[in-house]
Amino acid sequence: MDLAYSTLVERGAVFNAPPVTLTDGDLAGSRWAYLRDPDGIQLEIWAQPK
Repeated sequence: MDLAYSTLVERGAVFNAPPVTLTDGDLAGSRWAYLRDPDGIQLEIWAQPK
């Protein structure tokens, strides 16, 4: 996630916020971040918990 986030930022992507890590529940440890493509469509990148 950190590599994907930093690479996309270096290439000009604008994220709503830095990646967030879920700390509770079945998906604890999963991480995600939201950004918008050039057309303004919101996208999500997500990483499974390890």
